Amino acid sequence: MNQWLLNQAMVKAFMAGNKTQTRTPIKHQREFPDNWHDWSKEAKDAAIRSIAPSQVGDTLYVRETMEARREGQSGYFDTFYTADDADYETKESRLHEEQTDWFQNYKNWHDNGDSKVIIPSIHMPKWAARNFARVTAVRAERVQDISEADALDEGIETVWDGRAKWYKNYLGNCDFCSYDGAIKSFQSMWNSLYPGSWERNDFVWVRTVEKITKEQVNAKTSTAKKD
Repeated sequence: MNQWLLNQAMVKAFMAGNKTQTRTPIKHQREFPDNWHDWSKEAKDAAIRSIAPSQVGDTLYVRETMEARREGQSGYFDTFYTADDADYETKESRLHEEQTDWFQNYKNWHDNGDSKVIIPSIHMPKWAARNFARVTAVRAERVQDISEADALDEGIETVWDGRAKWYKNYLGNCDFCSYDGAIKSFQSMWNSLYPGSWERNDFVWVRTVEKITKEQVNAKTSTAKKD
């Protein structure tokens, strides 16, 4: 099972069913064939099976930002998903254990008098995952090949000003700026994550995904173990 790092906005979009595509830059851009679009479908499929980071049918678990909060001066803590402040629904007294798979990098926060600590998504353990996806399609293309429909499937946020629908500016360089097109909004989000990539028109992996439940993940795991 592969990880899928999402920020808070994209976690919300995925949970609402609005994010069904995700793009990531292809590593080693100079080694990727410039004439990719001229390749036959059979050749593309063979290359995807060989080098793509995900394959159709793969399961992804979402890594998202979490927050640990201490209850008073006790050694108990509770954890929350920051995207929607949902409780992880566990209270454990293991704050003072130096070796834990989650708090190992944050073991001093309670000694500093802090009442809470943010756990970046990259450090969220797999066992805390609540969102899962199944890969239903994989392809490669230039980042600027994205369509308006694809940009919407990336989960970009819409803004309603009472008269018209606009699309969010993710660069944070203008308090009241928004876009009249989904692609422009996606471009701002892409530039915030991968500066310079849009201008270079990098090749990207495009994965189409569908949301699945933890029960479906566990069932698939059980079946795989039996096989």
